[in-house]
Amino acid sequence: MSERPFVSVIVPIRNEKAHLEITLRNLMEQDYPTDRFEILIVDGMSTDGTRELCAHFSKTDSRIRLIDNPKLFVAAAFNMGIRAARGDIVMIVGGHTHVAQNYITESVRVLNDHPEVVGTGGPVHSVARTTFGRAVAVAMAHPLGIGNATHRYPNFEGYAFGSAFPVFRKSLFDEVGYYDESFVRNQDDEFLLRLQMMGLKNYITPKIRSDYFVRETPTQLFRQFVQYGYWRVAVIQKLKRAASLRQFAPSIFVASLILAFVLNIQAFLMLFGSYGLTLSLAALYHWRQSSFLTCCYLPIAISLMHFGYAFGFFRGLLDFVLLRRRSSSMVEMTRG
Repeated sequence: MSERPFVSVIVPIRNEKAHLEITLRNLMEQDYPTDRFEILIVDGMSTDGTRELCAHFSKTDSRIRLIDNPKLFVAAAFNMGIRAARGDIVMIVGGHTHVAQNYITESVRVLNDHPEVVGTGGPVHSVARTTFGRAVAVAMAHPLGIGNATHRYPNFEGYAFGSAFPVFRKSLFDEVGYYDESFVRNQDDEFLLRLQMMGLKNYITPKIRSDYFVRETPTQLFRQFVQYGYWRVAVIQKLKRAASLRQFAPSIFVASLILAFVLNIQAFLMLFGSYGLTLSLAALYHWRQSSFLTCCYLPIAISLMHFGYAFGFFRGLLDFVLLRRRSSSMVEMTRG
């Protein structure tokens, strides 16, 4: 690979007007040579003014192209962008993400330095504007929230399952195929698990830095993790394996709570009390690093992640395994 390969940046969006302008300016101001990258905005037929904003940017910068995504969902957007890409390298960035000025440069450097890997990126750095959102950001990087997912630790460097905003060699998709468009959510997990099963590697480094804006309300957070749990079942059903055992942990815990409640109320109280104590200790640990309200909200954020994921997982078992269909209401939840 040349030291300055052409890079195609794919931005899959739908109704992202609130964040998209900053995202695009971050990308336009990359320190990578301006004639060596393009920006492909794949829009799911937005209705909030996003398309007008994209049209404005595409008129002022020839590197920006707008592609329509009538299928609406993210997996289709990924594939449309990859197929339209002119680059030897493809980079996927969310519409509510702020990337560092050297994101492309550092990503290309890693791919040059590590010819054994097919992709790179950086650990997730979660940020928020509200107090509850900041608690969610802490939860996203906490072992109680994400277990042993190394790509969630902000200072991790090394081989990992994947990154939130990956950079791949485009030739990879000719080898392993594209994203599975039957997945409304977790399409990236399904793709990365396929890579893992084939023995292909990703390498991430905190030098490739980006900020991801988390869900800012309890309802948004709960819905997000319901979707994650629901579509996780579909991934496991398709590939006959999970990326790690931690993906079963929330569901096993909640099932244990329900079973204890039915069979032995004292066992339930002990289990639930131990859970509450553990979350409270996690909040106390962050006392000096976060505000008082953020610490108070942290147990709520983590529990919403756990119970939302478990609810979605159980619903996925019902729909995908027992009923052999996917719920239209769950699809609509993801669409929203």
